[in-house]
Amino acid sequence: MLKNANYWAEKNSNKYPEELHKTIIDSGIFEVIECPCPATCECKKWGCNFHITRKKNITFNDALDYFMRCYVDKKRHIVVKQAIESNAPIKGRAAKLIPVTKKIEEKWEIITSEINQKTMLCDHGEEPWIGTEFKVNADTIYHSKWQAFLNPDLFIAYDTSSQMLLHRDYPNSVKYCELIKNIRIDLINFLNYQNQTITAFRKYDDPTIFFKKIKSTNTPLGTIIDKLYLTL
Repeated sequence: MLKNANYWAEKNSNKYPEELHKTIIDSGIFEVIECPCPATCECKKWGCNFHITRKKNITFNDALDYFMRCYVDKKRHIVVKQAIESNAPIKGRAAKLIPVTKKIEEKWEIITSEINQKTMLCDHGEEPWIGTEFKVNADTIYHSKWQAFLNPDLFIAYDTSSQMLLHRDYPNSVKYCELIKNIRIDLINFLNYQNQTITAFRKYDDPTIFFKKIKSTNTPLGTIIDKLYLTL
């Protein structure tokens, strides 16, 4: 299914997988770090040796530019940027992006100073995830995309179709934070059933087959699950 997702993504003029990998590797916004977790963390049980995490103190404008490369039709970039700057409404699929992004901008100093270096697989206890109390539905698509962009190894993005499939598989996950916790449980069960490492799970997604400019297969965990639901 992941191969199929990459095949069709290559046919799309936006080349989203290519833009995602450019963002992770070249943007200066993210870094691939050695797993910082203690030996007792859940991720260590599955051979975790690195995390993909956001750097501190990046600018909002830099983040916005790469966010749009990953999640917004490039034909709409100028219109969307102008709407964000003027806080003006626009029509079309990106209409709901404007108010969400303005809230992100308003809280940017807090967001960029608080970095969660954990992955979806890690132990989280009862720690709060800021901004994840929203309901999973078609109105919160860009909420999920911003969360996935800011924390690519921890959160997932969804679109209009995939959120319906997520509701089908996780009917009790009304809130986004509940959805992530339940997907985490299924990920652990899958790794246990397959007797696999998390590194092997990451390699399920290999966009290099269709995107020759991509040199790394270090795909964020959230992106893999996002792609699975895009192709179901």
